[in-house]
Amino acid sequence: MEDIIIQSADFNPENSNLQQLVLELDETGYQYAIVQNQSLKLVGYHPSHSFSHHHDLFKSDFAQVKVSIMTKSFTFIPELHFNEAIETKLKAIIGFDPYQESVFKRLIPQTDIHTVYTFKHTQIEETNHYLQDAKLYPQFIPLYVGAKQLHAETSYPEIFLNFKKEHVEVLILKQGELFFYNIFEIKNQEELKYFLMLMIQEKHINTKETPLKLSGNIDSGHVYFNEITHLFTDVTLIKNIPFITADENFAEAPLHQFFSLLSMALCE
Repeated sequence: MEDIIIQSADFNPENSNLQQLVLELDETGYQYAIVQNQSLKLVGYHPSHSFSHHHDLFKSDFAQVKVSIMTKSFTFIPELHFNEAIETKLKAIIGFDPYQESVFKRLIPQTDIHTVYTFKHTQIEETNHYLQDAKLYPQFIPLYVGAKQLHAETSYPEIFLNFKKEHVEVLILKQGELFFYNIFEIKNQEELKYFLMLMIQEKHINTKETPLKLSGNIDSGHVYFNEITHLFTDVTLIKNIPFITADENFAEAPLHQFFSLLSMALCE
């Protein structure tokens, strides 16, 4: 997709002290949004540029700055079993490299599950250099928090697929609780089908009854969408984001692309 910048009719950059800046760093680019009182004021997508290369907007004095950084080095463990000894073992499991990475730990919101994950030193340094007092999140935290808001009472699990430029995130809620999460690198529809079939088999998914919601870099004309609808009966794009309001200027915007980004506004 090409660069996108859309702003609301009443967007005022001078109100930055009342606004949240949410920023999502992807493999080769970034997307961002400005939210004020749960109302979307501006959204931007730059798939082929580093956020550090341009945008004076990031120099504003925002009330909050939240940044999602993609990591593939993470693991989950119930809080009941989490302690200092197990933390050391978990670092080894995720392949923690102290020369290139920093390790973090936190409870996943609204769960009793602890996560241990890493960010590269270069990612942290770049973010801290250009943004003041930014809160950093691994990509799965906002996706999970947003998905919880869309949870519907169903006897079947709910599956969320969030597409990035070269990866897909797979999140499964079971009775509204975190059941499974992983992120996969995909280069074509055959690889996507392989990972989906593996998930269906290992998690005993009923593809005719399980709702599947899509977000990120995908639309109804994408080959990935066609592949998914061949496997699942109930497939929808997340076009309605109930925790964010948007005026008429965003009527034609692909807001499903920004679902994970906008979900960061809910993160503490």
